[in-house]
Amino acid sequence: MLKQNDAIRKLLNVDVWHKAGFTGKNIHAVILDWDDGKPRAGTESYLTDVFGKSTESGHAANVAQTIREIIPDTRISYFDNTRNKDAVFKWVRDNKDNIDIINVSLAGLRGMTTDDYLRYQALGIPMICASGNDGYDDQISYPANYEFTIAIGSSDKYGDKVDIFSNGGPMLNAVCPDHIAIINSFGDIWTPSGTSYASPVAAGLIGIYCDFRKVSGLDKLTEDIAILFVNGNSEDILAEGFDNESGYGRFHLPSTIPILATIPIPAIPEPIIVKEILTMPKIYISPSSQEQNKGLSPFSTEAIEMNEIVDLLVPLLINDGRFIVKRNTPFMGVYQMAADSNSFNADLHAAIHSNAGGGVGTEVYAYSPGTNSERLAKALYNQIAPLSPGADRGVKYNKNLYEVGDRVNATAALIELGFHDNQADATWLAYNHEMIADRLYRGICDYYSYDYKAIIVKPPIAPPTPPTVDNKTKAISLIEQAIALLEI
Repeated sequence: MLKQNDAIRKLLNVDVWHKAGFTGKNIHAVILDWDDGKPRAGTESYLTDVFGKSTESGHAANVAQTIREIIPDTRISYFDNTRNKDAVFKWVRDNKDNIDIINVSLAGLRGMTTDDYLRYQALGIPMICASGNDGYDDQISYPANYEFTIAIGSSDKYGDKVDIFSNGGPMLNAVCPDHIAIINSFGDIWTPSGTSYASPVAAGLIGIYCDFRKVSGLDKLTEDIAILFVNGNSEDILAEGFDNESGYGRFHLPSTIPILATIPIPAIPEPIIVKEILTMPKIYISPSSQEQNKGLSPFSTEAIEMNEIVDLLVPLLINDGRFIVKRNTPFMGVYQMAADSNSFNADLHAAIHSNAGGGVGTEVYAYSPGTNSERLAKALYNQIAPLSPGADRGVKYNKNLYEVGDRVNATAALIELGFHDNQADATWLAYNHEMIADRLYRGICDYYSYDYKAIIVKPPIAPPTPPTVDNKTKAISLIEQAIALLEI
């Protein structure tokens, strides 16, 4: 790797993942391009011109070097996809199980469709495509404009300005810096620009994530999860949220390596228990990952506080013995949380958040009235609201929330435990993690009409039984005491 790219690697958190060992040793990338990709001197060990037709080291060779500056140990196979398209597709299809990412720094002319790429959708391989260099702000080029591909525009090397020539539009996912330093055929270092060189940066980032998934024993990355990963890990550089010029913003890797929670499963002594386990409800717990939402002291950030509460909640659900439990991981955006919940086939999805905006108290969001989502929301609300400071805010309905609406298959509710920008709520949230976890557990049990197995409730201490008094005997005793006194 060239030291000239150290700043960009740091900007995109690549250095963090490299230090953790995710450098692409397990990754195979494919480049579909329009120009010769003959390996240059020093690149023959990782770049293969599969059909052996290239006579020059051109555009595709530059793209390959750009990928390797991000993911330095990946293998790369190259094809000129302007000719022999059927043969190229057949090779990719036949080798799809051994291909992790496809980069396409190739665009249709003047918005023309490139329908031969549509058949790649069935392969399920993440396809990262350059958005094109026509300067459009309302239409990116094909194949980037297809829904199943990941459309990447280009920014400057600092990642905070979109290049003026970079195509934008409603289908743009994100931007990445171009200007990656590579070595040309004359042995000189140069920094080519264009979306052709932003797309392989994104491909390298996704390849690193693929490497992490393989090492962690997760399923192979598919194009739909890859799209969620890009959108959920892109940082606004223009308007808040999505905009046509930068998509969801500058795509980068998470700043910390995810730690995957593992749930120990006790040995099953008899086959009949297997049947019982398979019918247990699957509970997906989704604490907020919003690191930027800081609260009033002693509350730190929404992500930290909510994850600490869930650190206590998950063991309660596991120790209960009637639930199969999974939680999200801190790096996930809401798109990934929804997809992860669906992949888990969750029956119940509980999103745990804190609120902001000057209010006070607890509120819970459900899909709509008369649904199981509303029933879950009420069960959680009835446990938490009486304990939180301030006036009760009630159960509300918003099917447009990502973790409440149609994107989550499970019965879902999102609880806003309190307002971290209100001093009373912030203090309550920071100092009552154990109690809040306890009440969330009880709310989930209430939804299923379960008792609270994981809570040890001490039996009430009965007051002492007052002695039984015989009034007649008491009167006789008093008279006898009086007579005795007179005799004295």
